[in-house]
Amino acid sequence: MRTKIYTIITFYCFTFFYSCNKNNTDLTRSVASAIESKLPNSSKSKISQKKVEKKKQSRIEKIISKIEKKEKLDLEEYDLFSNYILNNNDESFSENTGYLLFNYFVDNKSSIKDFEDYLITKDSKFKDKLLVYLVKVMCIDLADEKYNYEKLIDKFIFFKGNLKVKESFKECINNY
Repeated sequence: MRTKIYTIITFYCFTFFYSCNKNNTDLTRSVASAIESKLPNSSKSKISQKKVEKKKQSRIEKIISKIEKKEKLDLEEYDLFSNYILNNNDESFSENTGYLLFNYFVDNKSSIKDFEDYLITKDSKFKDKLLVYLVKVMCIDLADEKYNYEKLIDKFIFFKGNLKVKESFKECINNY
């Protein structure tokens, strides 16, 4: 008889504790959900935006490392890096980028071909903006190496045939 009572009491206690524990989990979720819903949308978006920016920055650092080592980049990496450099207003970053890209592309036919393949996927407005930017950031290196327009389009074939690049290069050399 005692064993039967003990078993019944144990069963009820177990059921009670289990249901309380389950309710607490649901309660915890609902409290967390309520707190999150009280946060202004800008706070939520800032938090998620910071996470995205950190991840993006990490990928940019990996791409820069690959460029320094003259490793092959894929189209997605070219796209990420191109958008990043076009949206960066730091002058010292631009100078470093110019030097880095000049050394990456010069005498590196496979990288030039890959970059041309990337440019084919872009519209002319973006392509013009990116190529003019590249001429501007590589200007110091181009001038130091005594490039003329013919040498530029010979070494960096992706510049060939772009009038805005030609104007930008002429301006670069005249101002150097």
